[in-house]
Formats: sequence, C-alpha cells, structure tokens
Amino acid sequence: MTICIITSYHDPKDMRLYWKQALSLEKEGYKIKLISMHSKKINRTEGNISWISIKKPKNRYLRFINTIRLLFLSLSLKVDAYQLSVSEVLWFSLFIRIFKPRARIIYDCHEPLELFIPNKPWIPLFFKPLVHRLVVIYEWFNTLFCNAVIVCGESRIQHFKRWHRKVRLVRNFPYKRTQQIKPWLEREKTILNLGGISAERGLLELVEISKIISKSKTGYRLHLHGLIIEDIPTIVRDCLKALKLYKATITNDWRTLDQLVLLLQNSRFGIFFRKTLDYAEHTTHTKLFEYAIYGAIPIVHNCKGMSMFIENGKTGFLVDYGSEMEQIQKILEISPDKLAEISARTAEEFNNKYIWEKELPKYLSVYNK
Repeated sequence: MTICIITSYHDPKDMRLYWKQALSLEKEGYKIKLISMHSKKINRTEGNISWISIKKPKNRYLRFINTIRLLFLSLSLKVDAYQLSVSEVLWFSLFIRIFKPRARIIYDCHEPLELFIPNKPWIPLFFKPLVHRLVVIYEWFNTLFCNAVIVCGESRIQHFKRWHRKVRLVRNFPYKRTQQIKPWLEREKTILNLGGISAERGLLELVEISKIISKSKTGYRLHLHGLIIEDIPTIVRDCLKALKLYKATITNDWRTLDQLVLLLQNSRFGIFFRKTLDYAEHTTHTKLFEYAIYGAIPIVHNCKGMSMFIENGKTGFLVDYGSEMEQIQKILEISPDKLAEISARTAEEFNNKYIWEKELPKYLSVYNK
C-alpha cells in the first residue's frame, strides 16, 4: 500500500509528519510519498519514503496557484491513500474522491481551524464572525469525502462527531526518552522558552519575567530559542530590545526537538504561554511534553488544555493569566531540593504516560482497515 502525505506548510523532515508518522508507516511495510510546498524544490528517496516538492513563493496569491499545482501532482501519483496534513489542502478531498474514488482519504487535523483562521491579525474584527462561519462550512463540506479524521484533542472529537465523521484521537506526543536524566541541581539556572517568538505566545509576559529575574538574586536567566518572524511588528521589536536589556538570551534559530536534547537536559524550567487559552484545549503542544520528559519543570498557563496533564506543584506549575510574574517569583523561591523532586517525578510520569509509542497503534489503525 502506498500512502501520499500532502502538506503545503511543513518542512520535508517535520517532526510529526516524517519522524513520527512517515517512519512509523514505513516500518509497517507501507511506501510513503511526501508531497510538499517548500522553499527549495526537492526530489529524493530514502528507503520506502520519497519526497517531491514544488517551490513555495512568498506571494500569497502565487502560493494558492502552487497549491493547485500540488493537487495535480498528487492526483498524478499511483497511490492507495492520501493524508491531508494541513487545512490549506483539505479541499483536495473532493477532487481525490472524484478522480480516485477507491483511494482512502485521511484528514490530519492538528489545529482548531475555526479558532486559528478567524483570529489572524489581518482579518478585521467586524469580519471575524463571517470568516468563522465560512471556515466551519469549509471543514464540514470537505470532510464529507474523508474516510477518517485524526485529531489531537478530546474536544475535537465532538467537533467532528456532530457531523458524523469517523474520528481518531492521536496526540502529537514525543518519543520515549532514551537518554538519562541529568540531575536537576547540576543544571544551569535556565528558564527555557521553545517555539515561535511572538506577542501571541506570551512575549510581553516573558519581558516582565526577565525583568523580575534580573532584579532578583536567584541567578536564573531566561533563554528564548525559536524563530522570529521576518516582518517583525513594533511590539515584538521593542520586546526583544527589553529582553536583551534584562540579560535574557535569544537564539533566532529552529531545529527539530530531537536536536535540542542537550538544551532541554540543561534547563531547570520550561516555560510556555499562549494568550488564546481555548486554543490549548484543542491541540497538543509538544513543547510541554518535551520539557517534562527531560526534567525541565513546565510552567504554563492555567487552562483546561494544560491542567488535564499537569498537577500543579507536583508535575509542573500552572500560573494564572495576568499574575504570571508574582507566581513565578514564588516558584523560584521554593526549596531547590523540593524542585529537584518535582523534576524527577515529572520526567518519569510523562515518560511513562505521554509518549508517541502509546499513540502509534491508534494512528496505524487509520490505515490498517
């Protein structure tokens, strides 16, 4: 059986699509074709996995034209199943069903589309309700032609079941840890923030936290590791200046999380904020679990999407929106020995419960008819 995984957004060796999904399917004897739109044209094969990509233009109108090219490329391949791995290509389902009626179609929905799209900064406030409705219609119609939908949050199950879609809950958990945990007290006093650097992802709060840390005598420092978007808004630019002023360090780079193990192992805390709190309930924030399995104690916003995994004060810390600085200050004042116990407990609990190996059978069941 040959499976075509289609994306217009992800890198060729994306952590989820390649390292987890494609390699897992290959081990089961499937042949994989990864079709993508990328900054560079790629055409290569490794084992039973092959990549074919077309160049991604910066202009959004040309990008849509290239998405049509992706559709024709996908239809030209001799495959038995298609996995639509980003909502931008969900509309392919209708044409796949028309021209490949026997093909199996899977929609890999890893983001709440009706929250994600209407909240784009370039959509006017008065226009958001209409965009929300159009997005819901778009998803309802195009999933009519899918055999199954993969989601990574319980709330999304009900979202699709109300339309009588076949749904599988497959969380984007990390692989089981293979390296030894570094003793917490031997690590650098680093509070690590992984991911895209933007105001939406708690950048303003991180500035205030770095200010408090710089004035304290705890010896901690904040380190941000992730990509800064090309067109930097004024608010982000000002925040970056303030962070440097308060001795926070920033690495404008991004690598897959498996390449960041040393950074994770050497950090005492992992911090992750998201202003759109309801977003956290519908998806699986991989960074939270990467922090935890390597013993970097998670500090996250107190919302349903986080509290369902973290027991406050025992396997991490949940801080309330609007009072992050005061609560983090109290966390840093906790006895180092007690924090070391929390780190060890968190690492073992998450490494036993929340790993990709336990999600794998659910993912494979979508293709094993």
